[in-house]
Amino acid sequence: MSRVDPDDGLDDVRRRRRLGVRALVVAVVAVVAVVAHFASERVTVSPSSSAFTHACARARGRRRAQEDACVVSDVSVDLVVAGVFDGHDGSTASARAARETTRAAKRADAGGAASVVRALGDACDGEASGTTVVLALVRSDGFEVAHVGDSAAYACETSGGGVRARRLTEDHGLGNARERARVRAEGGTIVESRGAMRVGGEYLVTRALGGTARRARGVSQTPDVVARRWRTNELGLILTSDGTTERLKPDDACAFVFAGKRKCDESAKVDTSIALDGDAASSTQSSEDAWDTVEVQGNSEVMNERVERALKCALELGSSDNVALAAVSAGRHNTQITVTQQKPSSLVAEMLSIGSNIEEYKITQLVAWSSGPYLPAKTPFRYDDMYDEEPQPTYNFGRKFEQSAIEGALTALALAPGKGEKNRVQNAITSYVGIIDSRLARGQDEGVRAGERPFARGHFGEVWRAKLSRQLTAQKLECASSAVSGDSSTVIMKRILVEQDLDLQLSADREVYFGRLLCGASPHIARYMHTFDKIPPSGRERWLVFRDEGESLERLMYAPESEVGGDSATLQLVSQSDWWRETRRSATGRRVLKTILRQIFAAVNVSHSNFGVVHRDIKPANVFVRFDDDIVQAKLGDFGSAMDTRRRIQLYGSTGPSAAQETAEYSPPEVLFGNDLIERTLKYDIWSLGVMMTELLSLGSPKAFSHISRKTRLALERELREVHPTARAVAYRLRAMLELCIVPPDTQVGTLLSWECTEVALMNIFKARDPLGVGLESIWALRLIRKLLSWDPNERPSAAQALEHAFFRDGDERGWKCGADASEHEWKSRCDALCASPCT
Repeated sequence: MSRVDPDDGLDDVRRRRRLGVRALVVAVVAVVAVVAHFASERVTVSPSSSAFTHACARARGRRRAQEDACVVSDVSVDLVVAGVFDGHDGSTASARAARETTRAAKRADAGGAASVVRALGDACDGEASGTTVVLALVRSDGFEVAHVGDSAAYACETSGGGVRARRLTEDHGLGNARERARVRAEGGTIVESRGAMRVGGEYLVTRALGGTARRARGVSQTPDVVARRWRTNELGLILTSDGTTERLKPDDACAFVFAGKRKCDESAKVDTSIALDGDAASSTQSSEDAWDTVEVQGNSEVMNERVERALKCALELGSSDNVALAAVSAGRHNTQITVTQQKPSSLVAEMLSIGSNIEEYKITQLVAWSSGPYLPAKTPFRYDDMYDEEPQPTYNFGRKFEQSAIEGALTALALAPGKGEKNRVQNAITSYVGIIDSRLARGQDEGVRAGERPFARGHFGEVWRAKLSRQLTAQKLECASSAVSGDSSTVIMKRILVEQDLDLQLSADREVYFGRLLCGASPHIARYMHTFDKIPPSGRERWLVFRDEGESLERLMYAPESEVGGDSATLQLVSQSDWWRETRRSATGRRVLKTILRQIFAAVNVSHSNFGVVHRDIKPANVFVRFDDDIVQAKLGDFGSAMDTRRRIQLYGSTGPSAAQETAEYSPPEVLFGNDLIERTLKYDIWSLGVMMTELLSLGSPKAFSHISRKTRLALERELREVHPTARAVAYRLRAMLELCIVPPDTQVGTLLSWECTEVALMNIFKARDPLGVGLESIWALRLIRKLLSWDPNERPSAAQALEHAFFRDGDERGWKCGADASEHEWKSRCDALCASPCT
C-alpha cells in the first residue's frame, strides 16, 4: 500500500498557520463574471446543527445497463463512510462492493480505508465482473481516501473568493507511467486491443476489484491512500465515477454540492450517444428517459437535492457513461451555504449612483463592471462551447516547442482518427505536451498554477457613461483633438482601483500612455481625453476619460437570449443579435460590415506603421461603432494590453507582456503553442483581425478555430482518455486548425489531410458553420482570411497590404482589373505593377 498526500503545503494554508489563523472561515464571497450581465453571487457559510451531511446518487445515463454504484452511511457518531464504484463487464462486482461497504467499515478498526478496500476485494473475488472503487472515511478532524482505478476524490475548498475542487487521487491507468512500470514488473502485459492499449489486452484500468483472472493479468487490488486533517478552507469531499466528470467540471460539482449552484451551463451542452470505451451506447432519444430519474440517498434533503442537481447537469452536458456522485461535508466545518445576489461594486468600492457628479461629469449609465481591466487567462486553449469544457489549468510553457515536435503532433492528427493510424495519436500528442504532463506529475495542479495571474477575486473597476456637467478646462485636456461640447458632451469613464494590484496600475498607465501617444493619429482610434485620481475610503482610484465612440461591436453582434435562475442566481445566455442577422442578409448591410472592418484595419495600420504599437487584444469588445444615418464610424479602443518595444519594461514591469493580458480565441499559433516569453510582433494583431473577420462576416462566434465535429472529438477522446485535459485541449485546437487547412509551412502535414483544402471546400465549411447558413459573401473574403490566418507570421500581410486586397475594393464582387484586361488580381499593388492603366 502506498500513501500519497498531494498538495499538502499550499502557500495560503502555510501563511494562515504561521499567523495562527485556525478559526472556521465564516464568510466566503464568490464573484462570477458572466458575459453580457456581469452578475455576481455572494456565498455565505454558516454552521449547521448536525455533525455531517451526506448524500450519494447515481443514474444510468447513455448506457444500456447501470454498472455504477454508490453508498454513504453513518458508521458511528463521528464516522461516515462513502464510496463510488464503477463496474465493468457487468454490475455484480460494483453492486456487491456497495452492499458490503458499511459492514466492512464497521469492522475496519485501526486498518482504516485501506482495510475496507481490501475487505471489499475479498468480497468481490469470486465475481466475473470487476469494479473501480474510491472510498472515504470521514471524521470531524480529518479523512482517509482509498482508491483503486479511475474513480476520483476531490476536496471542495474555498479559494480566492470562490469554491474549487482539489483532486486527491491519481488515476490507475496506462496513462500513468508508474502504473505501466508496475504492471510490467508484476509480470503483466500491455497489449493493443479494440483500438486501445489494455492490460492483458482486456482492461483499461490497471487496478480494480474482481476475480483472480484480473490479477493474473497484472490488474492489482492494492489501493493508494490519502490521509490527513481537514484544512480550514475545506467544505467537504466529493467522490465521482469518471462518467460524472466527463462533462461536468469538478469545480462545478463542488459548487452544486457546497455552494448551492442551481443551473447547468447550457453553452457546454453536447448531444452524445457514443460510449467512450468503444462499447455500443443507447441512442440519444432512448437514453433521455434514463436520466429523468436519479437514484439518491442521504441524511439531508438539501444535500440530496444538490447532489441530484449535479448529476443531472453532468447528463445534460452530454456524458456518455453511467454517472455516480457521493458527497460528505467536513464534519466540524459542516456548512449550510446560501447564494444571494449582490452588486459587485459593494464588495470593495463605493457603488456610484446614476446622477453622481465626478469632477466635471455627471454619471448617466453603468456600461460594465469587471474583475479588472482584463481577466486572467484561465487556459491557453478554448474550444467551441458546443463541446467539452473540462477544467483547464493555466500554465506557461517552459520552452518553445520545436518544429519537429509540433509536426509530429500535427501528422498524427492529420490522419483521420480511427482509420489505421489512430494508435500513434496518443504518443505524438503526449510527446508534444510532455512538459505539461511532467509538471502535473510533480504536484497535481500546484506546479501548473504557478503561472496563474495573482489577481484576487473582487471588483476592481467599472466603465461609466457620463455627460459634461460644466466646462472642462483646457489645462486638464491631454489630447486637444478629443475636446467635447454640446451634443458631443457624452464621455466614457473608466474607474480602476489601482491600489488593488500592480498589474492594474500598469494597465491604467498603458492606457494613458497610448492615449497620449496616439492622440489625433487616426479618425479610427478611440479618443483619449485625460486622467485624474481620487482617494475615497476604499483606496486610490484612477479615472480615465475617453470620448464616447458608440456601442462596442460585441454588444451590437450579441444579444441576451434568455435568463434562467431565480432570486438566488441568474444566468443570462447570449446569441447572435437581430442587428447582426439582418445586416448580413442584405447587400447594404454587408457593405456596413466591410466598412467597419476597413476602418479597423486602417486604425491598426496607423498604430503599426507610424508608432510600432501592437494592440494585442483586437476583438469586437474593443471596437466601438456609431451610426449617423447612412454613415458608420468604427474606432479601435482599449490599449490596456498594447505593447511598445521602446517602453516595454516601464509598461509591463520586469516580466514583460504575457498571455494574462490576451484573449485566447484571438491569439495566434506562435503564442498559443510557444513559450510565454515569445516576442509579440505586429503580425500578432493580423491574426486577431482574421479571427474577428470570420466572426463578423460568417460565424457569429470567435471560436472558428476551436471547432471540431462531435464524431472526431469522441474518436480523439478514446485515444487520449488517459491524457490530462490540457493535453487533450492541445490536440483539439491543433485538429481544428488542420480542418481549416492551417498548417505550418515547410512540413509534409498538408499531404496527409484526408479532407480537401480547396477554396470550394472551405467556402462550404464556412457556410455549414454559419448560423444563417449563408457563409462568406465572396471568394475574396475567404482568400484574405486565409492570408491573415497563415500559421507563419511572415506569411501574413501587413495591415496596409490587407487594405489593398480585392475584398476591400469598392463595387461589385470581383478582383482588381486594369482596362479591358479580363484577368483579376487579388492585390492592387500586383495589378498596378502589371498594368499600364490604373487598376479599378
